[in-house]
Amino acid sequence: MRCVLWQLAPVERSQQRVELGVEGGSLLFAGQRDQQGGEGNAGLGRAAAGGMRAARDQIAQGARTGTPGTSCGSAPGWCLDVNPSLTISDATSTPVLERKADGRATIAADLDDANALVAWVRYAGDYLIEDGVVDVLLPEEGCGETVCVAQETPNIRPQMEATSIVVRRVDFFGTMPGEDMVTISDPGPAINVQPAIALSPSNQVGYCAWIHDPNHTDLLTSNQGRQIQYAIYDKSTDTWSPPMDVLLHPEEY
Repeated sequence: MRCVLWQLAPVERSQQRVELGVEGGSLLFAGQRDQQGGEGNAGLGRAAAGGMRAARDQIAQGARTGTPGTSCGSAPGWCLDVNPSLTISDATSTPVLERKADGRATIAADLDDANALVAWVRYAGDYLIEDGVVDVLLPEEGCGETVCVAQETPNIRPQMEATSIVVRRVDFFGTMPGEDMVTISDPGPAINVQPAIALSPSNQVGYCAWIHDPNHTDLLTSNQGRQIQYAIYDKSTDTWSPPMDVLLHPEEY
């Protein structure tokens, strides 16, 4: 049995792929893919139109198989046959306006069962919202200064306090019967981003950790109160624990 961790350069727009060996040189990968198609955004406001574009980005999973010692053209080594990637978040048939924005996938291989757990960030609500107004500085004709006029405009921002961490078990054929998306973060409102998932050598216990911020609506204003949370997976019951704080007293940081 060969288990290899691969980090590949993006081959499609906005795709970040981490690949893990599962069995005998076969690989599962997960990443973010722009799922083209769907209804147009005519007649929608800026927030709704932007949210619809973000909702096209789905979590894709696929498989690669290869044989050690073979060659691809003049390059000796692994020759990988790429299977079409499969959407494992919103189904392809889901209307665009009903999809959620997804991203930042991470994957952990279960070598015993030749499948994997994939965790990612999913917006539980709208991706973009209108939140008050902001002043936009504009040049003015005949004005000698670089910026002369401040104009109020709607403040359109990502609704980061609606982010959640979800996990799903997949295999070489994509989603598995009875293995739906499971939300392992608190219901919020809170920022939940940057998940990392791993399984123990026995594959019976798993851990997923992520950044959790219940105090802010962005990652720029302040990091006070931001913390790391984690949940533990029990394979025997196929369940996740409630989220827990890594720090015993997060309020002190």
